[in-house]
Amino acid sequence: MTDPLPRRIARLAPWTWKRRTWAIVALLVLFVGYPLSFGPAVALYANGYLPGYIVLTAYYPFYWVRESPAFDGWLRWYIRLFGV
Repeated sequence: MTDPLPRRIARLAPWTWKRRTWAIVALLVLFVGYPLSFGPAVALYANGYLPGYIVLTAYYPFYWVRESPAFDGWLRWYIRLFGV
């Protein structure tokens, strides 16, 4: 009689790849999409479409790290790309 363990592993293998794919996509959205969405959020706030407390709450880490001169320069440059 053969051991049923390899069949179970083979049957679950596609699910593990799908889970890994979703995890990679979620991490990319988090680490790439979140910082890139800061400029448009500030532009929406500057044009009156978004309340200030939402921008301050959602992007508080950017305001905290803004004390660094290099990061502050990058933020100002990125915000200017959106016409603010």
